[in-house]
This record gives sequence, C-alpha cells and structure tokens, in this order.
Amino acid sequence: MSTHSEFVERNRDLWDKRVRGHLREGLYPSAAVEDGTYTVGLPDRIDIGDVDGRRLLHLQCNAGADTLYWARQGASVVGVDFSVEAVAEAQRLAVATRTDAEFVCSDIYALRAAGLGTFDIVYTSMGVLWWLPDLDAWAELIADHLKPGGFFYIHEIHPVAVMLADDAEGQLIVNHDYFGTGDPVTFETTGTYYDAPGFAAEPATECGWVHTLADVVTSLTDAGLRIDYLHEHATTAFRMLPSLERDRDGQWTTAPGTPRVPLTFSLRASR
Repeated sequence: MSTHSEFVERNRDLWDKRVRGHLREGLYPSAAVEDGTYTVGLPDRIDIGDVDGRRLLHLQCNAGADTLYWARQGASVVGVDFSVEAVAEAQRLAVATRTDAEFVCSDIYALRAAGLGTFDIVYTSMGVLWWLPDLDAWAELIADHLKPGGFFYIHEIHPVAVMLADDAEGQLIVNHDYFGTGDPVTFETTGTYYDAPGFAAEPATECGWVHTLADVVTSLTDAGLRIDYLHEHATTAFRMLPSLERDRDGQWTTAPGTPRVPLTFSLRASR
C-alpha cells in the first residue's frame, strides 16, 4: 500500500467513526435537512447565486446537508465523499426528503474513474483543504470537471486562522507555523468539530496537510483556471477559538477592541 493510500485509509476510518458519533448524538443537522429548514452558511448563499437548472458537483460533501440544500434550490447535484458512513446518511436523507441527488463514495483523487462528466459549478466548503495531500492534483481534478464557462467556489478556514490559539488570558497568539513542509501532520484524536460538551468520537488517527493561501491560488491558476475573486473574512459561522464572540449577525469574530484577523476566505475561479 502506498503512503498516500495509507493516509487516506486512516482518514477514512476517522471520518467513518466521527460520522457514526455525530449521528448517534444528534449532532449532524439531519432533522433540519428533513424538515426543509437547513441552509448553507454565508457567504456561500450570496456568492453562488442562482443554481436553478445548473449541474453542481460538491466535493468532500460529508453527509450531504449542503448538497441537498443546493438540490432544493433547483441544481442537479452530485455529492462526493470518501466516508461510507457519510454517504449512507446522505443517501438516506435524499430518500427521506424525496430530493433528486446522486452521491458517490470515492476518494476525490480517484474520482475520474466515476465518469461523472462536467459541471457548471464545482463547490466545496469549510474544513476541506486540511485533508488534501496534493493541491495540484486537486486543482486539475476541479478543472477537468468544469464545463467551459463554469466556475469553482470554495469557502474555507483561512490558513492564518489555523496558526492561532488562545493563551491563558484569552489573548490570541501564534501557535503554529504558517508554512507547511509537504509532510502530513499526524496524531491520535477523539476530537470533533462540533462544540458538544462531553462528546468524543471513537479513537482514530488524523492525518492533515498545511497549505498556504498562495498554495491554493497557484494550484488553481496552474490548472488553467482564472481567479475571479478572493475575499478574506473576519468572521466565521462556528467558534474556532474560545476568545471569539458573536457579532450582531450571529457570526463569530474577535472581541471588540482587539485586532481583527482573517478567519475564513472565499474564492471563485472560472474555466
């Protein structure tokens, strides 16, 4: 087994365990998907715009909540994730909500074998780049799945935010190197991105890769895509750090009177 395959299998095991735990504890928004109240976060709704009648590929779709939201807006959707547990829940939700959606269980680097064709929109959002060892291959895959005139959209945790932590006084400090080495960061974890006191997933090994903003932009342009815009945001939909506070729009940001830092970014690139 190649090194890359070993990392993929470790992360697949981790995500199968996380998804099982999230569903068991009622942390995943399945109920909101089923009753039709679930929406994707900002700025995705504004930036993506009208998807009615358009074909949309959602990479690293997890259990399909965002994918099914876009389907409800009129898109013809395909969601892709490598977790068997996540795809099974996505397929269940599609049936439960009588939503026309296709879900494919695949490592995205192997996605060409699925023969999905091309799309008007390729979409991915929040917490996705960390799991990718090769951004050049990722960008080429995106370009290959876009129709001429189509666009790719990502809303993601800003690489600067990944560097930050809170000190004992609740002040922001730089705690990690901005520049990755190309080698994976590997550790044992029971952690999860849900803020749920007392919850822990089954023990698993996490393997992630550090990417700079320049890495993201350069990989996409090298794949032949044109950057339409790159926006940096001082807000995020979830509480990345304990020192963050909610603003009047319900988003999380740094406390009043403290320096603002980029917490997420959004980028659109066209073919």
